[in-house]
Amino acid sequence: MGTSVNLRLLIEKLRGSKKKEALCCVFIDYKSAYNTVLRDELYRALVNKDILSADEASLLKNLHDCVYF
Repeated sequence: MGTSVNLRLLIEKLRGSKKKEALCCVFIDYKSAYNTVLRDELYRALVNKDILSADEASLLKNLHDCVYF
């Protein structure tokens, strides 16, 4: 949708969140981020550091497999 739209959505989400609520935001620049990253290691690290569950990492891998970099 474009950077400005996504920033606006992020700002609205931050304003609407409760102060004690933990928030996490991830931005992935598909244009250049995956030119040098070994994706299998990325998925493994996301699971090992409890950032994503194994099912979530698998979903992300499947989504990335459908995108040409």
